[in-house]
Amino acid sequence: MTSGVIQQWKDFEKRLQDWMYKWVSLYQPFVQTVLQEENVTTKCTNDVHLLLEDLKELKTWAFEMLDSTGKPPGGLLEGTVTAFGSFDQCINIKKEKDDSQLLRGQYCSVHLRPPLPPRNRYASVVKPLDVFKNISSKDNLLSPSGLLTSYLMTKLMKNSGNKLNIPLYIFHRYMRLTPPMVLLIGLVYLTPLFGSGPVWHEIIDQKVTGCRKYWWINLLYLQNYIRAEPKCVEHTWYIGNDMTFHLVSLIVLIPLLKAELEFENAVYFNPLNHLASYCIGMTVGYLIYMRQAKPLNKTKIIIGWVVSLTFLCGVLGGLYDHLAGYSELSRLKTVFYAALHRPIWTVGVAWVMFVCCTGNGGVINAFLSWKGFIPLSRMTYMTYLTHLWILWLYIGNLRERVYSGHLITICTYLGSMVMSFTFSFVCVLFVEAPFMNLEKMIISSYLGKCSNEGKEIKKTTKSFNNFQESRQKS
Repeated sequence: MTSGVIQQWKDFEKRLQDWMYKWVSLYQPFVQTVLQEENVTTKCTNDVHLLLEDLKELKTWAFEMLDSTGKPPGGLLEGTVTAFGSFDQCINIKKEKDDSQLLRGQYCSVHLRPPLPPRNRYASVVKPLDVFKNISSKDNLLSPSGLLTSYLMTKLMKNSGNKLNIPLYIFHRYMRLTPPMVLLIGLVYLTPLFGSGPVWHEIIDQKVTGCRKYWWINLLYLQNYIRAEPKCVEHTWYIGNDMTFHLVSLIVLIPLLKAELEFENAVYFNPLNHLASYCIGMTVGYLIYMRQAKPLNKTKIIIGWVVSLTFLCGVLGGLYDHLAGYSELSRLKTVFYAALHRPIWTVGVAWVMFVCCTGNGGVINAFLSWKGFIPLSRMTYMTYLTHLWILWLYIGNLRERVYSGHLITICTYLGSMVMSFTFSFVCVLFVEAPFMNLEKMIISSYLGKCSNEGKEIKKTTKSFNNFQESRQKS
């Protein structure tokens, strides 16, 4: 019985070898013509011929090379056009040549772009304006940042007699943002050591090159003004915006607090893409400080929530028919949306912050004030910086295609979130927190040397440290 099975496999191997010999011999002249037309090097040509000859004899290494090569996948008619092959099998192939040289497998990818007709969707007006990218995610961060800057800086100046040490203020913000940024750039430098895969170089190489050439742009927070390619950790454009707006806020808040003017009349909106969101946050922060915890009547609360939800839902769903390709968007509507969708979204979010900070948020405030969020809030900045690095490693190390169904997407999201916060916890513990404490010691020492009155030292130092702690919690 066993000998019969073995004989069947030997017969199959003989038929396979005959078939392989036939087809390789048929296509070998064509391969030779291509190699000559493309001016392939002599060494590479000889290696290809060695592969073809050993395929005729079903040599193991040659068959492994064929087996590891990507082939047309199933589901072509459904848009499945990617085939990675077997990366690890390819790079582990070894062949001793006659001249005692070692031939090893090398992985490469080929991109084929067939000619396709243009898409006939109503996007000719929208596309140049780039309206629909990143509608609100970063504005959700800039608005609270502006609120905290306005509220805490107002409180700091009130407690210190309308005096503000501007160099110290700038130094504090720079020290708050920069150590985690240095850590992220260092991680990008070391990324080539952390993996490999079919798309590893496509995902990683450009990002590493950007940071090796232009790391200094990020440390000066000029990434939104110096258009360097390739960019170094391009998602930190938001941090550059935040740093810029933090400095611009000095122009607004210092005259405001010294002259006791109305905040709305003191704000001049710079035509930067996200400055409106930051300024709205500053406005709300000032109003919260002036109002403190005064209750609102039910009518105002109901009207505020209705307007807020209308604004938020309008920005999210107002263009559904157009984005789905069901209707055309006029130029007037496009310009209107492009100009106002960010401020309108920010106003909707600002209402939530306002009612919660003034004690009128009810159930929403109780949920958002849950103490379980406090440890996570301490890690949000580091998580924001490093989460894309985690995703780069994940995507770069993929060996096979990933089906993008709802369940797979949810599992990937939750896994990435847990890994990002876990890694951020380690980074905060060993990098961010020590530098924040060091900065606090430097500022306290500096304030102590610059003042001769003990009470003023204590008052100013306490106010500034409270300012630091509040910013850290944000």
